[in-house]
Amino acid sequence: MTRRANPRRAGVPAAAWLVAAGALAAWLIVSAASADEIPATSPDHSEPHPLEMLEQAIENARTMMIGQSPHKVVFRQTVASGDGADSEVRVLHVDTRKAPEDRLELVAINGQAASDLERAAYRKERQEQLAAQRAAAADDGREEEDGASVQILFGNFDITGASLLPPDPRSDDDEHRIFSLPHGAGAMVKGPAADMAEHMSMHVRVKTRSNVGPYIDGISVFNEKSFKPGLIGKVDRFEMDMRFAMIEDPGLLVPTEMNVSLKARALFKKIESTQRVTYTDHEVHAAEPDQTPEGRGSTQQ
Repeated sequence: MTRRANPRRAGVPAAAWLVAAGALAAWLIVSAASADEIPATSPDHSEPHPLEMLEQAIENARTMMIGQSPHKVVFRQTVASGDGADSEVRVLHVDTRKAPEDRLELVAINGQAASDLERAAYRKERQEQLAAQRAAAADDGREEEDGASVQILFGNFDITGASLLPPDPRSDDDEHRIFSLPHGAGAMVKGPAADMAEHMSMHVRVKTRSNVGPYIDGISVFNEKSFKPGLIGKVDRFEMDMRFAMIEDPGLLVPTEMNVSLKARALFKKIESTQRVTYTDHEVHAAEPDQTPEGRGSTQQ
């Protein structure tokens, strides 16, 4: 018989980046835009000014990202954590039409259907995480969290000093541009995790051409050297890579994959963990009339 993993081990993936190392938690992107490092025009003048492209991609992400768009999505979320004997694979059913407390349902653990006890334990864990998210939002003066499965808030990217990275000569990909945002990660995180975020570098990958215009289809956050964030010890490696896809009709940006890798030392212990999250089988559901931009406007009047 396959031994089941502890049903309380793994939580909502986006809130579990650094459970052992102190938790890079909610993303709060702040500040204004300046890009002195970006060249005045593209090298061959065949596409928009890189800064304009980046700003448009950010704006599209801000309005089209799941959770920001009025459209609702149902999808499957698979979370693979750990390695070897410590590995665990969870499958969740996510329905953003439902209230935050009911939005995520545990379906399976390590290939076996989740038991009633495991589903109840996950639901309790989920409620605790929602309470922590809402408390953190209140402490930061933000609006109450809605419990989104993917905690990315495209408020305002800090693109001060952004630079367009040169293309990889080994690749024939001419549909993407990668930008380095030196202040991106540090500006995104507030609260207890801010000390850690300031040590991170950030790259943003922009899909240059689509029917909806340029959009962000990749975000990478990583450290370039070891650092000591607060009292948790020392982080030797942190890497997070997220990928997104655009559903062009109705114009909805959805996550497809997230990979997180951590190597750290804390309290005389070595911590090494990996997590891979995939988001599949997206089903888009039309917004209710009062959730469309027109409906929201009329409701407020």
